Amino acid sequence: MDQISLVKINQVVGNLYLPEKPTKKAIIFASGGPALGDMGKSNLWPVAKKYGYILFIPDYIGHCRSDSEFNFKNCVKTIYESEKYLKEKLNCSEIILI
Repeated sequence: MDQISLVKINQVVGNLYLPEKPTKKAIIFASGGPALGDMGKSNLWPVAKKYGYILFIPDYIGHCRSDSEFNFKNCVKTIYESEKYLKEKLNCSEIILI
């Protein structure tokens, strides 16, 4: 069974979709902001899962469930924090940003 959970990475909060089969491939879906946070029902998940990817959909720092102030610097920091988490905690070696 797939695992979908809300995770907090420093100031970043987002939904993490994990497929049943372990993988080292991930997608960070940075849909642009500010936008409403993902509620665990992403239309991208069936496609990511089909091709064997983890999917992470962060709320930009300073918006929705993430802490701090929303600004350009924190938008960039959101991506760096997300990538670091996927590499260090989930051992991902291939990360795609869309």
